[in-house]
Amino acid sequence: MAKILFVSEKINETSWSMATALKSQNNEVLFLTSREQDVPAGNNNIQILSYFKKWNSWEVIRLFPMLLSFRMDVVHFVLETDELNAAQSFLTSACVALPQTLISTSLLNISQGLSRRNPVRYLIERSDLVTAPTMDMLAELRGLDIKKRKQIRGVIPPIIPGAKDPAFHEIAEKVSQLLLATTQKPFVLVPLLDPKHQYNEYALAPLIALSKKFFLIFEGTLKDWTVPERKLWEQTMTQKLGNNWCISGELTMEDEQNLLEKAQALFLAGQEFSPCQVTQWVALASKAQAPVIVDDRQTRLYPGLWEHQKNSWVFPRVDLANELERWIQAGPPALSSSLQESLREKQDMLDAPLNELHRLYNRLPL
Repeated sequence: MAKILFVSEKINETSWSMATALKSQNNEVLFLTSREQDVPAGNNNIQILSYFKKWNSWEVIRLFPMLLSFRMDVVHFVLETDELNAAQSFLTSACVALPQTLISTSLLNISQGLSRRNPVRYLIERSDLVTAPTMDMLAELRGLDIKKRKQIRGVIPPIIPGAKDPAFHEIAEKVSQLLLATTQKPFVLVPLLDPKHQYNEYALAPLIALSKKFFLIFEGTLKDWTVPERKLWEQTMTQKLGNNWCISGELTMEDEQNLLEKAQALFLAGQEFSPCQVTQWVALASKAQAPVIVDDRQTRLYPGLWEHQKNSWVFPRVDLANELERWIQAGPPALSSSLQESLREKQDMLDAPLNELHRLYNRLPL
């Protein structure tokens, strides 16, 4: 039995499933996370320490003596992005200084790159076990100055939320008054990207192609954007899409699910969503039985799930806009199945990430 310290800023489907899977192997698990995180019902005897407010150095220095008393065998970092905050950086350095403590890292996205200035690179180089969501991202770790003679690596994608119980519950037939007029037209729902992901010509081209047939509803809000970011984005959308688009604003869960039910499709293809965001949107779409449009790079997450023109529409990321125009001109055929049915039929595929986690941990010298 090993003592494992799980370090994750959020308690979500992926981090909690990993912790639960390791606990099921009779390990002792302490889950270190942020304050005000929702604690899952039935915590499977996992100790949860909702401690951090700012994840700064002062907080972790005060906490560290207690962590040492836990006598951890493994410290497992779950990172949704390739960034480390001050507390995570301190824990990394402290764990490196503890020769009996192994380091495991689940890196769920690489967006900035692992340059020598990025402290995540230091963490990866000194980890005993590293997982990434796809083989492509795992390949990006080549060339790093790995300090461990035999670093264990594997592919573990983010867990699809609620995939074990994909049945969609009935909801009230309500849509916010702001969107009621637009939903009279055939529309496609497009999740709004973070402002740091600029809508360049490459990202805009498929949206322009879609807008020739469908009204586009960008699901999200601009309230956290700066004024210059809002103005630039709105000017760009008006210039490229005319009046054939709108922003949903903040939605209740009922409105969001209702929009997905009414949408012609959920559009993810060609957009810079993280693996976690892709799996979250796939889960929402499957519950609402909404068709999903993805590109071939996004299907590398759970490659056995996607079937073009059967349960989803899959297009090559290269030349995406032209592919969409040909698809629209030919008349999009109805799908013969749904992602919800595929998720229900392929339970073994959903169990694979946690089975892989067990396999990798069994190789650690515990």
